Amino acid sequence: MQKYFVDRLGWITEHEFEEIYTLCKLMPGPIAPQFAISIGRRTFGAVGGILAGLAFITPAILIVILIAALYTQRHVTARQELFFHGMQIGAVALIIQSLVMLFKVHAKKSRSWVLAGLNFILTRFHPALEPIYILGSGAFGVIRARRAKSKVAVLRDLSVPLSAAFCGTTLSGSTFFNPVLGNLFWACFKAAAFIFGTGIAVVPLLEYDFVLKLKWLSHAEFMDALAVGQITPGPFVITATFIGYKVAGLIGAAVASSGIFLPSFLNILVFVPLFLGRLTSSPYAPDFVSFALPAVVGCIGAATWKMILLACSSPRDAAVLAIVTGLQFVRWLPAWGTLLIGALLSTLMGIGFGAG
Repeated sequence: MQKYFVDRLGWITEHEFEEIYTLCKLMPGPIAPQFAISIGRRTFGAVGGILAGLAFITPAILIVILIAALYTQRHVTARQELFFHGMQIGAVALIIQSLVMLFKVHAKKSRSWVLAGLNFILTRFHPALEPIYILGSGAFGVIRARRAKSKVAVLRDLSVPLSAAFCGTTLSGSTFFNPVLGNLFWACFKAAAFIFGTGIAVVPLLEYDFVLKLKWLSHAEFMDALAVGQITPGPFVITATFIGYKVAGLIGAAVASSGIFLPSFLNILVFVPLFLGRLTSSPYAPDFVSFALPAVVGCIGAATWKMILLACSSPRDAAVLAIVTGLQFVRWLPAWGTLLIGALLSTLMGIGFGAG
């Protein structure tokens, strides 16, 4: 985006580009689609923002729907099962790498380790409350940094992220007539509305709603959805489109996609114009993010630990995970490369041990 919009077209300056990026990092929601919408809005107004957002997400949605349609038609042999299981292990390796990179900036502070550890424990026992843990951690950072400010002023500064969360909850309170589609939309909307720093933060919420609470997906199917989200172009939250298709076909894919991406459009086209001045001028916005991001790491870590335990049911699986994770850190690989290596290792080692 930087090369195209700044260097080639010259529609925005380098300073404006950095300003947009900082704003998107401060806002809840997946950064990538919000960034595209922000550039469109900055250049051509609200219509430009809508067009940029749709252009950014539509190709990925169509690709995922195609993959989901093929996925539901497949008849799995023993060796194909090994291959798909290896892709699931590769997806876990990618999440581990993203988790480490996300936490790297904050790892030097002891408080970040405490926040991450506390949220890890809380999410392990009550994953449904992940948004409260993240918002609560960010709010604690603001209160801690208030110094000479009054409590009333602190609450005023907290109003930006909290009002966005409240409005998002209110908007999603009216569900569709079909309860399945209503639950599908709300689960995706909620997951996208409360994530900070990375789209991978949706994993604990999606897993809780679709695997544990609603029981619409098995753990293996959920892991396949994560693998598809990693290997396809577009933001990681496109995983929701695959889940939606698996639950209710094309209409389910449309509803899930609407739920997962609507917060991005609301944030940039509605909340930013209303709160931009207060958000960028508030000295407490960085404090909110600096406490919320370690909480995100802890929440993702809890879900990742559970995925490791479920994906690695044998020493062979653990060996595959160790190898692909090590390759990710020693030599960075594209997502499709990691998934492919995991799939091939799982298949070859499985055949060697007589699983094929």
